[in-house]
Amino acid sequence: MGSPDAASSAPTSTGPGQRPVQAPPRAPVGDSGASSRLTLCRAGAPSDHFSWGTFEVVRWKMPAFMGGGRDYLFAYKDGWVVYYRDEIEKQAVRRGLPPWLLAGVVWNEVGGDPGWIDDVALELRAFDHLADPYLEPMTITRRPELTSMGEVSIQLRRAAQTMGLEWADLSGKERSELVSCLSDEPSNLAVVAMHLRQLADVDYRGQASLGDKEVVVIGARYNRGPHLTLEQINKDLSYGQAMLRRKDRLLQLMTPPPAGQSKP
Repeated sequence: MGSPDAASSAPTSTGPGQRPVQAPPRAPVGDSGASSRLTLCRAGAPSDHFSWGTFEVVRWKMPAFMGGGRDYLFAYKDGWVVYYRDEIEKQAVRRGLPPWLLAGVVWNEVGGDPGWIDDVALELRAFDHLADPYLEPMTITRRPELTSMGEVSIQLRRAAQTMGLEWADLSGKERSELVSCLSDEPSNLAVVAMHLRQLADVDYRGQASLGDKEVVVIGARYNRGPHLTLEQINKDLSYGQAMLRRKDRLLQLMTPPPAGQSKP
């Protein structure tokens, strides 16, 4: 969903799509209020502090002199990272990752297509594949589990795998709960952080620390998948390299405000 270009506007703590009222408190991440197998999903209705919908997309597509353009999108990305920096930091540290790695994936992914596009895609694919495997050769869409969901986009199959599950083994109720889980920002971040940990372990299991070179590879794997060899990944590191070019900006966005100031 995100743009690979390095950002140019100044970091900001507020931005397009931000709602003025926070969602009510919910159970901590890890306390599943739905299926006990969805261990990274917290209880309750999804939070909705941010919204990137049709209005925001239309505004983004407007010329810069009308308040749209790249800076409008970048302001949303910056605001998302700033607002959730404490959760980003917590989830990254919990998984032994540099916080700017998780922040970089967040910045790349949030914004872009509105969430309803993913919802429609999932419904169409689920209907198209109702008769699998018997009529699968006649389908015209990708399998439902290949749909990416959440503000910080992640494929449904990968989200399930972060919790030791396979999409094919989930009940219909659990599949719906997983989709809902990814629409909640803290749960979304918990799932993505775990997936990044699993990707780091593909090439760097047991390594005490992860430097810039490793972050670039892990970022590229997030975009391209865990199944490729390191040699194959090294042929296209563009996703991770965009994160590295943005590192200073990400560190600035992740820096807490001076004492006496707070997030919106």
